[in-house]
Amino acid sequence: MNFAWCAGMMACSACTDCINASFKQQVRLAYFVFDGVFVALGILLLYGLSGALSEIGFIADIIGKYVQCQPGEGIDSCLGVSSIYRLSLALAAMHILILLMLLLRNGCSRVFNEEVWPFKILLIVGVFVGCMFIKNDSFQIYSTIAMVAGVIFLLFQIIMIIDLFYQWGVKWVKNYDEGGNGWMYLLIITTVVLYGGALYFIINSFKSFSGIGIGTFACVVNVIFVLISAILVLVRLNPDASLLTAAAFALITSFLTWSGLANMDDPNNELRKAESTTIINLVIGLIFIVVSLIYVSLGDSDETSGQMTTAGVNIPQAVLAEHKNEDDEKRQRLDEEEQAGIARRDAKEIKKELSQNIYQSNSFIYFHLILLFASCYIAMLLTNWGNPVVNGKQFTDFQAGNRSMWMKIGTSWVATVLYVWTLIAPAVCPDRDFS
Repeated sequence: MNFAWCAGMMACSACTDCINASFKQQVRLAYFVFDGVFVALGILLLYGLSGALSEIGFIADIIGKYVQCQPGEGIDSCLGVSSIYRLSLALAAMHILILLMLLLRNGCSRVFNEEVWPFKILLIVGVFVGCMFIKNDSFQIYSTIAMVAGVIFLLFQIIMIIDLFYQWGVKWVKNYDEGGNGWMYLLIITTVVLYGGALYFIINSFKSFSGIGIGTFACVVNVIFVLISAILVLVRLNPDASLLTAAAFALITSFLTWSGLANMDDPNNELRKAESTTIINLVIGLIFIVVSLIYVSLGDSDETSGQMTTAGVNIPQAVLAEHKNEDDEKRQRLDEEEQAGIARRDAKEIKKELSQNIYQSNSFIYFHLILLFASCYIAMLLTNWGNPVVNGKQFTDFQAGNRSMWMKIGTSWVATVLYVWTLIAPAVCPDRDFS
């Protein structure tokens, strides 16, 4: 997965140095790690502990008598995929509470956002355990809400990844233009590898899905999009476009097309129930969400590509944290004085005042909205856009189906349309500043 490694490196280099990140970026990174730990526990619960827990006598015999998420099925009905919806709801509840506190724009906003971490842990655990007493059927409503929120997060993720890939391409081309001959070989090799990955998914899509449902149509549309984007890069309508960026995007859309078709609900689809399909979908889906959220956490609002501007609003710039400013420099000086043993009685109060200044803007409000949508999207990702109850029965495995197929293929098409627009926008709107 060369493209994911490079994108991850680009996300980390979005700030001058991750160690020298601004205070906002440090707080955002803390939430990324915090949520990531709970998601990891959720994955472990789904694929590692569900069966083991139900075999423990104390849990099955005693707790199972009082906790039955599906009538007559015992504790098993609360585990598996349905537990992911409960965890997703618990994470969403935490971010909703923090959002409400942020709207106050006062000391409570700072405390709830930066402190009381034990309370946040207890809140997530409490909501999760409390949801064990809610029947699985009731989560059908949350499943619909999570699906809508998941689509919103997917669109946001596309915007951030396009912006990230533009920065990646521009930076490497700039390094080559400044005399780094080694960058030429790195550009060529990486571009070939990325297009090679896209070709792999294209060939496998035609091989596995031609003549099955919309398989042939979806494959042909993807190939046309890949060719159009490459041609538009070569004609140089956008001076910041590069084949490296186009190749990375071709790999993403080709994977999404293959992944969507692999979940097509058709008896002739041999990959629908394959374990390898589940693993690839989960791993790459998690890579995408990790890369996009690392970029949101550590990205610098002053270093966006400028390509993803809608109605005069640079979306990545609006949600990314500002790099170090005067307040961050004051905070750093106070920390250095403390480390040097220089005691200042007013140091704590000064730090609180510096933190309070942050909450007069919408930066953290946007950030927690993103994490709220991401919490809902996690339920969709880990269940493959399934439901906590299917045909009246709780299921415990990755669920393939046409809903998942259309979500992924639709995402691929929307992503391509957005990317193609960035390639032609400078020619269509010559008076607009894309720098």
